[in-house]
Amino acid sequence: MEKGVDSKRELLDFRNAKIDENKNNARAKASKIVNVNNASVEVLSGLPGVGIKIAQNIIDYRKKQGKIKKAEELLYIKGIGKAKFDKIKSLITVN
Repeated sequence: MEKGVDSKRELLDFRNAKIDENKNNARAKASKIVNVNNASVEVLSGLPGVGIKIAQNIIDYRKKQGKIKKAEELLYIKGIGKAKFDKIKSLITVN
């Protein structure tokens, strides 16, 4: 006799709760001005429209090119276009 438990749904509910918790923590960290030259993936991914992949792209750019001197340099990073940059420019600093 099979149990009437949908284990797949329970797993998805658990994972979504954990993802939501992580997003809320990252957003709280990003509610202040974020220095893109020393922020972690977690903090960068809390910026509007910036997920883990774009956050990692920012870190990779920093490692390859060195310290970001002007916020507009973010436009050279894959995944950041003018619209996304306009959303985050008031929330970031390079100093």
